[in-house]
Amino acid sequence: MEQVVERFHRRHEELYTYSAPGQDVVLVNARLAVVGALGNPPVDRPAELPADAAPGPRSRRVYLGRWTEVSVYDLDAARPGLEVKGPAIFESATTTVILRQDDRAQVTPLGWLDIRLS
Repeated sequence: MEQVVERFHRRHEELYTYSAPGQDVVLVNARLAVVGALGNPPVDRPAELPADAAPGPRSRRVYLGRWTEVSVYDLDAARPGLEVKGPAIFESATTTVILRQDDRAQVTPLGWLDIRLS
């Protein structure tokens, strides 16, 4: 551990032109990368909504380089096969997806978005 502390102080001096060897070294942030293979995502199909139960898009004014009115879709209620051309927004409890001008999205049979960027 002494070598780690010595190397830390040496590197700190190289980067910031000073070090404080009398002070304790405290790990504040750590970065790491993980590489691996993921299994296939679950293939449970979302519950089918009756055709008249799927709400249409709302509208919202947003700034995408300039202020513009865009359609806002509920991702959880979007029916499979729905195709949307941007600008548009898809919202759910866990994410927001923004389609810029001429980007396209299609809701897959599993309820995911297949997005084509312009």
